[in-house]
Amino acid sequence: MRAVRRADGVRDAGPVQRHRPGAARRPGGGHRGRRLPPAPGGVRRVGLGPAEGIRVTRRTHLRESTAGLRNNVTVLDHRVHVELANRLARPVTVEVRERVPVTSDGDVRIEERADWTVPDEGAGADRHAPGTRVWRLDLPAGTTAALDGGYEIRIPTGKALVGGNRRS
Repeated sequence: MRAVRRADGVRDAGPVQRHRPGAARRPGGGHRGRRLPPAPGGVRRVGLGPAEGIRVTRRTHLRESTAGLRNNVTVLDHRVHVELANRLARPVTVEVRERVPVTSDGDVRIEERADWTVPDEGAGADRHAPGTRVWRLDLPAGTTAALDGGYEIRIPTGKALVGGNRRS
């Protein structure tokens, strides 16, 4: 079971004093925290820790087979099943992120099978890694939902995944 992380946005309202007098600061004048406050008028996403009232179960299944006239293509069929349960007394909006492999090799084909979407390009901390896919859904109080997706990787004979040795 994975932890669901709560997040919220913090908006800078404008010119305000950003530090308390005598607040803990690093030698040399830097902040002690990991992130700087947002720029004036900007928004920064802030993690609020685990959301205990939302249960997430993620199951994956990989099936390897061959295809082609002479079985000259390795087919890696990845399936993802995500179950969500809202145990809170109010509805929530849930965003589930998955990563789909990306390739620059024209011989290797990746076919997606899901109703997920490519996220909007954000800037800074909201920038997503290549291959990120998103499911967004509103989950009413006391309900469950199941999401199914997957992708198929077709690799011709003589090619191999770099850093993807599944047998070691």
